[in-house]
Amino acid sequence: MEQYAWEIWGVVALLLLGGEIYTQAFVLLWPAIGAAASTIAAGVGVSLEGQFLIFSISSVALLAASRTIFWKLLSPQGRTLTTNVEAVPGKSVEVIDPVAGIGAQGIVKLGGEQWSAFTDDGSLLKSGERALVVRVEGLKLCVRAANSDDWKKKGVST
Repeated sequence: MEQYAWEIWGVVALLLLGGEIYTQAFVLLWPAIGAAASTIAAGVGVSLEGQFLIFSISSVALLAASRTIFWKLLSPQGRTLTTNVEAVPGKSVEVIDPVAGIGAQGIVKLGGEQWSAFTDDGSLLKSGERALVVRVEGLKLCVRAANSDDWKKKGVST
């Protein structure tokens, strides 16, 4: 058995690598690398217990480190991803029903959805005008009139 250990470890490594390619979950990759390390260890004459130790330690260590490795590779410093409500401020909306101050709410269209809205300064925005979202308050958008400087900052031509 020990004379064929490197071949057995090699087959195990290939099977685990094949499983990883099939599932693409980055879970079987680490034991496959551990089995490859044990293949090399068996080839240079490490005992069967040592081979299992190398396989176990390398597989667990790589699995534990993979979260850190992938986090650093896929999430560069300084880049944040805003989602849901955090992504809405600064977006452009179209006024559907006239919008005024908080007491006289109107309707704006953001993407394909209609939202209740009010202006932050109490000014009146007429139907068809463009505005920018200042903040979200519950289920209502606080908007303000968009001037040409706002569009230039966002890279939109008017």
